[in-house]
Amino acid sequence: MIPFMQYFALFCLAIAAHAQPATQVPGALQADIQIREVMVVGKNYIRIAKHPASGEIYYMGINGLIFLVDVETGTSERLYSWLDHGVRLATGFTVGADGTFYIVGNPSRGGNNIGLIKKGVLVDGERIWLTLAETEPYAESTGRDHKFNAIELTPDGRFVLVNSGSRTDHGEEQSDGREYPITSAIFRLPIDAEGLYLPNDEEGLRPYLYADGVRNSFDMAFAPNGDLFATENSDTRDNPEELNWIREGRHYGFPWRIAADDTPQRFADFNPPESDNLLVEGINMEGTFYNDPDYPPTPAGVVFTDPIINVGPDADKFRDPIDGLIKDASDEGVTISTFTPHSSPLGLVFDTELAVDQQWMGDGFCLSQNAANKRKYTPFGDPGEDLLHLDLVKSSDGERYTTRITRLVENFRSPIDAVMRDHKIYVLEYGEMGRLWEVTLPSRRVDTAVLDEGVRPDNFAIEPNYPNPFNAATIIPYHLPGAGTARLRIYDTQGQLVRRLIEAHQQGGGYRAVWDGLDERGAQVASGNYFAEITWGDQVKIEKMQLLK
Repeated sequence: MIPFMQYFALFCLAIAAHAQPATQVPGALQADIQIREVMVVGKNYIRIAKHPASGEIYYMGINGLIFLVDVETGTSERLYSWLDHGVRLATGFTVGADGTFYIVGNPSRGGNNIGLIKKGVLVDGERIWLTLAETEPYAESTGRDHKFNAIELTPDGRFVLVNSGSRTDHGEEQSDGREYPITSAIFRLPIDAEGLYLPNDEEGLRPYLYADGVRNSFDMAFAPNGDLFATENSDTRDNPEELNWIREGRHYGFPWRIAADDTPQRFADFNPPESDNLLVEGINMEGTFYNDPDYPPTPAGVVFTDPIINVGPDADKFRDPIDGLIKDASDEGVTISTFTPHSSPLGLVFDTELAVDQQWMGDGFCLSQNAANKRKYTPFGDPGEDLLHLDLVKSSDGERYTTRITRLVENFRSPIDAVMRDHKIYVLEYGEMGRLWEVTLPSRRVDTAVLDEGVRPDNFAIEPNYPNPFNAATIIPYHLPGAGTARLRIYDTQGQLVRRLIEAHQQGGGYRAVWDGLDERGAQVASGNYFAEITWGDQVKIEKMQLLK
């Protein structure tokens, strides 16, 4: 097997061998969704990215090729190869608002891996490639070595967050040890750094460590409210795949805890497969599950953060640890954390432009990359290869999320990444005949407020808008304790009326309204501070907002 394909297989994403017939065409599962094939991109393309300012869309191959795509004509232009930027095995790609390209790679040197982050800065129209950071060489693993991959810019544009995947499946002994300080973690690096050296020791990494205990957060994305989320594939045991709310300083449990379940190998009485109904036939062919008296103890004083709970109705198949049977969680009246096992959730995006209408406005979307009949182990009856809607709800204490997951589009062929522009999601497929698809969701209508199902507040309130500051549009959440006439208006700092957003009789509940920065005449207002005022009966609530252009 050639080196880069062997490397990619260790991501658990070796899928070209399972390519579906060319006749497989995506289909919408709701009438108001449209799907269009943009172009055939070919095989081994792994990432798609958008220029935040211009909206230009690019895609990148694992071999380092980068193309600019014209989605209207279905054509692409080759821009760069590894000879330009120096990354031969490319696994992460994003674009800054100033047009800077950021690429993640993993050069191998003498059996050691080096995590490499390059940036391509535009200087007088020419792109200059610099090394932002690289790691100390550390031993590659003969097992499931995920290496460095996802990269995401922080909303303020000052840092990049970079994922370093695990070098084991579930913390077992591999060649040259188990996990290292530099693996299974997310690092935050300043974008203005050059030649930053990341050592493989806890003390040296401390200034850059953002979150720890992630197995492989192959996709990360910020929601409109500034919260960071990441999808994660779990181990070869029949554990659910994860969606995590990533917060600075948190530990997400790996390897001691996977998908809200304790890793059984850490316990002295573990005797696979007899003692574990999640280890079905075929899973332990590599012999990585065994009684392991040397399994490392949990770190003292560390509290693990579990994944987000999926309340259904989709992507929630699971294997019952009691009887070993595959079941549907929502049908059983239970929940899982978060996705059907081995479905490989990828391509996480959010409607940060608040361009999608009604119930999807500001929400998240992701892909299930694996189909039911492609999974390496027993099929779970979940179709997979689909686009999912993530309706995330934050708890009243602000400490956790739950999500309601619904399938929107089915029948992609190994979808691997996605990007969102306006109310359209562009889905990149991987494989011999990988294609780029445009999924058009219904666009937002102005002057509407969307009811948040499940939110039943007993008080009258307006919450802080998000994003804030904003430069295009912002969501204004408010709560009504009962039925009545609600009036939501925007005022400037002089108390002058700028815009009437809502004036309607509404039932009690939680609502989200959108202000697009326009006044009553449809003209764009100037940068500055504004106030959202909600009235209900004789009660008034006000929230301050900042518009930056």
